Order: sequence, then structure tokens, then C-alpha cells
Amino acid sequence: MTGLLLGILLSRTVSGVVGAVFGWRVMYQAAAVSVALIGLVMWRVLPRFAVHSTLSYPQLMASMAHLWQRYPALRRAALAQGALSIAFSAFWSTLGVMLSEHYHMGSAVAGGFGIAGAAGALAAPLAGGLADKFGAGKVTQMGAALVTLSFALMFM
Repeated sequence: MTGLLLGILLSRTVSGVVGAVFGWRVMYQAAAVSVALIGLVMWRVLPRFAVHSTLSYPQLMASMAHLWQRYPALRRAALAQGALSIAFSAFWSTLGVMLSEHYHMGSAVAGGFGIAGAAGALAAPLAGGLADKFGAGKVTQMGAALVTLSFALMFM
């Protein structure tokens, strides 16, 4: 999880610097090229395996309804993570516009926020240890409280 979060947040830093130096179009072009290259590499290196399920894709998606109904913990986790994902996206989607319009700062400054976020991502192992000690529900509640507090502070 730490690696995933670091990748997401530090990519914001890289894109901010590239956008400031070369323009935002260059970042999108570089991303398109990198996705194509990674796709080719994955096509070559990922193992081939036989499909074991005879269900169609719509049937597989429908089978998830059973999991949703049967496991309340799954519902709570999905809803909590969905709400946190919305908050995360709302922050990063509006950060550049807010910094530009209100503070006359560019994309490189917005990218700098990714470095601060990356420091927070390094706390993922700490959260895992806390979840082992106090339970996942408590850690999720603490995380949601921290996100709420962070948004309140940024709003001020």
C-alpha cells in the first residue's frame, strides 16, 4: 500500500515539475507513451494461464452482489474507502486551480504537495500495526477523523 500511495503522490510531483518546465501537454504525451510501453512489457512477461471460470463478465459482476449482501465488513470497508477516494480526488482535482487563482502559484507548487502527501503515505505500515493492535474499525475511524480535520484546516 505504501508503494501504491507513494507512486500516486510522487507522480503528482513529477507531473507538476514537467508541466511547469515543458507544459501540461508534454506530461500527457509522456504518460501515453509510458502506458503503451508498460502494456507491451506486461503482454510479454505476464504468464499465460487457462481460464477456470465459465461465467461471463456480467455474471461475474452480478456474483459480487452475494458478497455485498453476505459480508457487512466488506460493505463498511467499501463505503469508507469510497468516501476517502472521493475526498482524495476532490483535493487533488482542485488543488492546482485553487493555487493558481488565489495564490498565483503554478503546477510545480501543486506538485510539491505530493511530497508532503508522500510523507504521510510512509505511515501506511504504522496504520497496519495500529490495526493489528486496536482493530481495523478503530484505525479507519481515526483515518476518517484525520481526513476531516485536514480538510477543515485547509478550508480555513
